[in-house]
Amino acid sequence: MAGTTVELLRDKKVRDDSTTGETDVNLYRGKCKAVILFQGKTYCLGIYKTLEEAAAVRKKAEKCLFGEFLEFYDQMESKGGRESEMGRG
Repeated sequence: MAGTTVELLRDKKVRDDSTTGETDVNLYRGKCKAVILFQGKTYCLGIYKTLEEAAAVRKKAEKCLFGEFLEFYDQMESKGGRESEMGRG
């Protein structure tokens, strides 16, 4: 994915100033808003009554967007690097 830093996808941590204790889940008008950042844009995944619902949606979106890419990347790295596998080396 263009503009993707693999380390940032893999090591996404909860920020120290998080009010919910969950990555990219924020309080919004007494409810929980789940968002995800993808290729420099923030996408709202919805507003939920509970923190658990919002966190589950966020984790599912993360797996859908980044899961297959990270698996592919790991396979390429284990085979000796991306460039030789993609015909560039």
